[in-house]
Amino acid sequence: MSKITILGSASGVPVPGRAHACLVLETEEGSFLFDAGEGCAASLVRHGIDHDRIFHVFITHMHPDHVSGLPMLLQLMHLRSREIPLTVFLPAEAVEPTREYLGTLYLFPGRLSFELRLELIRPNPIYRDEAVVVSAFQNRHLMGYGSRIAEDHLDNQMQSYSLVVLASGKKLYYSGDVADARDIREVLSEPDVAVTECMHLPPEELMALLAEKEVPRVVLTHVPPQLENKDAYLLQLAEKYGVKDVLVAHDGLSLHL
Repeated sequence: MSKITILGSASGVPVPGRAHACLVLETEEGSFLFDAGEGCAASLVRHGIDHDRIFHVFITHMHPDHVSGLPMLLQLMHLRSREIPLTVFLPAEAVEPTREYLGTLYLFPGRLSFELRLELIRPNPIYRDEAVVVSAFQNRHLMGYGSRIAEDHLDNQMQSYSLVVLASGKKLYYSGDVADARDIREVLSEPDVAVTECMHLPPEELMALLAEKEVPRVVLTHVPPQLENKDAYLLQLAEKYGVKDVLVAHDGLSLHL
């Protein structure tokens, strides 16, 4: 049986007691990390998760709260003398800039204690083995930057993804960050567990959508500051809309897939 652990549940705004976006899926064959926001390396250590069992990392988009913890994660692995290769899947626009950035941090990919493979997110599935399949679906989260990118003649491609993971005969939906309910509606299809952000759309709209899709188990993460310490409100809202099994994420929350 596979297990999900939320390692970071904050939104883009730092708050006490929460690291930024990161979750790990542990299977019998190995572990998969989804996003690597600030604090993910410390969270791995804090919650006793073995980095040597993490073989693949998937970054949904390049906002700092989803990727800024990656260098520290690599440093942790290097200083602990990891020898097992690590593959990091990134939006295509980010692969070469990330490679260059790691060099400026003296985390030279060819000089680490382990082989680091930076791979771009390709047409689905982006990853498959005998036990796990990961698919990525582009969403509109970054599209609001379009006019600025055009005006300044920038190379950014506004690539942001939601993920669907099949493991242990179960389906996990991970929203990443979205623009609005359309990004969830277009991908959310009969998951066993939906880990969805609750910052970029009104909670009432989110609950109505989850009820419509009859999602059997929901984890609300990417908790915005205005919803801090308002778990009771979110759970009452879920009950109002008929969403039966809802957890409000905190760092260290674990559940079986």
